[in-house]
Amino acid sequence: MDNNDKLGMKFDAGKPKWSLVIQRFLTGLVRALEHGAAKYAPHSWQTVPNAPERYFSALKRHYDDLQRNDGTIDLNAIDKDSGLPCTNLILANAYFLEGLRVTEKPKSFMFILSEGEIIKGDPLTAKGKWIDPLYNEIIK
Repeated sequence: MDNNDKLGMKFDAGKPKWSLVIQRFLTGLVRALEHGAAKYAPHSWQTVPNAPERYFSALKRHYDDLQRNDGTIDLNAIDKDSGLPCTNLILANAYFLEGLRVTEKPKSFMFILSEGEIIKGDPLTAKGKWIDPLYNEIIK
């Protein structure tokens, strides 16, 4: 028996490759989330009225704060309110937008009727599997 006979199997093709995430880069995101939780309430971003527009505007404001008057980018720009790097707050607002996207009720997702037959429809009135058109992920 050679070494290949002793190797286990792992089917992970197509699954997210979390090893690509550099964990220490997420510390700034966590700091921004902590600041927001202390200032408002933990997870309150999930119930803010008109959240997509408001968090996009906040992201854009922090993005604009990175730009100096001469047009160059200051990656070390600090937000006056929180004292955190603006890049951390950009991450937090992008996180909120993605959170809103993935938790929003599907409106125009494609419905799989059968193999190879896909139509658009209303997920609240149809049965079957839905595909997120952005990521082609099946939603159960």
